Amino acid sequence: MNRIIYQTVEDRGNPDYVEQHGPFICTNKNAWLGEGYYFWDTIIELAHWWGNLCYKDSGYIISQSACDDKLEKVFDLVGRPEHLTEMKRCSEIITEKWHKTTVYVPEIIAYLKQYTQFSTRYKAIRANPLSTLPNSYSQSFLFKFNNRNKAFIDVCPAIQFCFFDKSLFTEDYLIVYPEMYCQNPVI
Repeated sequence: MNRIIYQTVEDRGNPDYVEQHGPFICTNKNAWLGEGYYFWDTIIELAHWWGNLCYKDSGYIISQSACDDKLEKVFDLVGRPEHLTEMKRCSEIITEKWHKTTVYVPEIIAYLKQYTQFSTRYKAIRANPLSTLPNSYSQSFLFKFNNRNKAFIDVCPAIQFCFFDKSLFTEDYLIVYPEMYCQNPVI
């Protein structure tokens, strides 16, 4: 089975180029999961949120693709607790080895890629960075269990994939927004 994923890019008035050459890699040195092809997992509203945040003046394009739902080659920080444990152990090694008081996610991923079999085992990372969305946006997606505690379910978690290469994509890269650029628009 396939998992639908969405990538948001700036609208430069070149939809044919976007479909022919996408997906597009993020090489920004501040990319929080490292260099790769960033996609939102399943929820198109997140792709719209990102487009409005980053490309408010120029506009944005959302393209859709898919990956295998089994996620066997994905370092999954959402659905595989053992990967979270591995990340925690790695942060402890970095703290001890380099005498750091704070270890950041990109440092852990860089360490895993450089000093372990990470790059041969995984072709992507899947993560749900908390406190990503502003409260005004995310409050409508949070459902409390009751009034006695603060626990809730987030029905629009900001889950992202960072693919290291294109090998896990199982469908073509097609524009789904804005409607004027696509054959099969998605709201």
